[in-house]
Amino acid sequence: MRTFLLTVFLASLSVATAQLRISDPGSTEDLSGTVYVVGQEPQSVEHEHPFEVVNESDLTLNVGCRRIELDVVPDQGMESTLCWVICPAYVPVGSQTVRVSDFTSMMDPGEVDESFVMHLRTYGYDACSSYRIEWFDADNDNIVFASIDLVFDHSSASCATGVDDLDISSILNLQPNPADDAVRLNLDRLDTPLNIQVFDILGQEVWTSRMAMGQEWLEIPTAAWNSGIYFVTFSAGDRAIHSEKLVVRH
Repeated sequence: MRTFLLTVFLASLSVATAQLRISDPGSTEDLSGTVYVVGQEPQSVEHEHPFEVVNESDLTLNVGCRRIELDVVPDQGMESTLCWVICPAYVPVGSQTVRVSDFTSMMDPGEVDESFVMHLRTYGYDACSSYRIEWFDADNDNIVFASIDLVFDHSSASCATGVDDLDISSILNLQPNPADDAVRLNLDRLDTPLNIQVFDILGQEVWTSRMAMGQEWLEIPTAAWNSGIYFVTFSAGDRAIHSEKLVVRH
């Protein structure tokens, strides 16, 4: 297995400062806010990667975990599961854009939790699969303690040069964010049609629409939604290519 780290730092709403450290097992390097690429042979059936989570605050933290599909290929027989405290059943790739851990970890100051493992069964399918992993406050899921973008490179070519291509944030603007009655989605130089889906924190779809090639903006009505965190997912064809966090606050 080959691993390498792209030092691309992620912007995330409501991220708590220096509360959790995310590291490779046995390492003290903080990987939070980076893109981490795990490379394995394309013909491998099972791909996985563990992280150690360390409470570096002086408070006891109730920590939940969720994974968000950023760039995956559905309907190819691949499956994934997110282990945090326990390992739940595998689900088909593309069937749950957001998956939240069933259990939380109550972490005392200085405690290390070694239960996290992200599993991906590709059954030899040649591609790249990208996920965002977030560790959040289980008592207030608007607060994200730490996050990392995890890329499984199970391609015969390298995913490294393509990571930036998965991110359309340079031409994307969501305003206002946090939103109350509505949020305007602006996309500059859109050269392909996009499907837009919005999911709540539990992974339930709450809204969907489509942007045509060349369309520059779209309004998303949020007045009837509960306050909280949502994820706006962009798909080209049947492939999810980007996910953006949206906060609704009434």
